[in-house]
Amino acid sequence: MDIHWGREMIHTDLFNHDFIPASKPSEKLMIVLHGRGDSIKPFRAFHKELNVKNINFLLLNAPKKYQKGFSWYGEPPYLTQGVQTIRAKLVLLLEQLEQQGWKSENIFIFGYSQGCLVGADFALNYPKKLAGVIGVSGYFNFFSRW
Repeated sequence: MDIHWGREMIHTDLFNHDFIPASKPSEKLMIVLHGRGDSIKPFRAFHKELNVKNINFLLLNAPKKYQKGFSWYGEPPYLTQGVQTIRAKLVLLLEQLEQQGWKSENIFIFGYSQGCLVGADFALNYPKKLAGVIGVSGYFNFFSRW
């Protein structure tokens, strides 16, 4: 799948996604992770709601089908393994983005509910500096070191 950013083309087949370019040229990117049972659809107007002109948005669908939407990881006892699997997949995504011109220090992670846990886990384990992490209505209760 191709993502268009200015004059650049970015390719990733790791996630089903939508890309929403900033209304002003920007090197900043917010990766948006939805909650369990949801999808990227409700977040397609997120950039308008935030009204931030200088951030590009990359909306990701979780990989696991769940009810009418998707899930980032399974229920216990598969929770820990699922979070670790999605973390590894996000690391690969950031490697692809960096190879194509995005800098990790310009990338924000936004997670809602289950996406909040995934985003926080990623940020705590990613070895490079990120621009920031935003978690809304999430939880962190199964990794003791948190």
